[in-house]
Amino acid sequence: MPAGPLRGKDGAKMGHASLLRLRAGVTLSLVLSVAAGCGDDPPAPPVPGSARKPATTAASARSSASASVASAAPSASAAPPASASPSSSAGPAESAGAPAGSASAAPATSGSGGPAAGPAPIGWGDFSGPTVKPTAKLGDPVWSVLPLSGSWEAVKIALLPVTFVDDRNLVVEQGGKRYLVPGAFASVATATDAASLAKGDPVLASAHGSRVYGRVVEIAGDKVKVRSKFAGVVEVADLSLREVVKLDGSPILGAPVVVKDGAVQRPGYLVHQSATRAWILQGGGRPRAFLPSEVTVLPAPKLLTVGQTVTGGRVDKMEAAVVTKVLDDGLQYEVKWEGGEDTATNTYEWLIPRDSAKKP
Repeated sequence: MPAGPLRGKDGAKMGHASLLRLRAGVTLSLVLSVAAGCGDDPPAPPVPGSARKPATTAASARSSASASVASAAPSASAAPPASASPSSSAGPAESAGAPAGSASAAPATSGSGGPAAGPAPIGWGDFSGPTVKPTAKLGDPVWSVLPLSGSWEAVKIALLPVTFVDDRNLVVEQGGKRYLVPGAFASVATATDAASLAKGDPVLASAHGSRVYGRVVEIAGDKVKVRSKFAGVVEVADLSLREVVKLDGSPILGAPVVVKDGAVQRPGYLVHQSATRAWILQGGGRPRAFLPSEVTVLPAPKLLTVGQTVTGGRVDKMEAAVVTKVLDDGLQYEVKWEGGEDTATNTYEWLIPRDSAKKP
């Protein structure tokens, strides 16, 4: 018996469009049934509150693996940069970004304290020589010029151990910072012979992470009591023989000097002197270069007396004065400046009897 026309739920004869929709629905149902339950078995119901885990494609697996390797490998920026050794025949660099022997150059003798062992040392790009090979070795204490707080615009002298050295520079550390110091700006500290010291002797001494000028109070074995003045306060400290240097008029690093600056005589401290150049510190600013003929190293400071005429450092100039008081056993003096009634209290290093300076 031939089949009659298909009819809908309401008994009405289905048109061609309705018939196509019905067939499409039946086909989709069969496809979903096979995909979900592999035949006639219904798919397992999902666990309440859980989400279906997405399938991992080959592409996503490769991407995940690559990410894991990248996270395990050290960052390129964390690794110390490779560098080349500086040429010993090259002249001192004058670029602030790459002074000779800076962190961009591999150490010639670095041990465990080379530039790559910590933050890049702060160098001074304006140093123009002379190139001097340091005599210090790793760990040696040196009297060194270094910045007060990170900038070579203001410097000081301090006694510090060497943490890196090559043919032209060395590195010292203070306050969490590392400083690249030209060989000409450092001098190895050796123990002063106790037999050469006597009560009242003038000495350069280490105190408060800096240097002070003091007088010997007492020598006891390998210790020296030194009276000095730091930040306006007079104090006595026990120091080792390596922490003091006797001031005897020699042109040592830190020796008091007078500099002819144009028509003016100015006080200063000697850093280094060669046949053609003398580096001087003045008033805590950056080192300045002068001709050796413009620099006079002051003789060993002597004990002065009331009424003695002297030449003394008054701010940034040397002027004539008369001693009016002796203070702290000759550590400092009250003086009255010539031509007026103004007085000042000065430590001894820039108070000299008239015409007693000598050439180095």
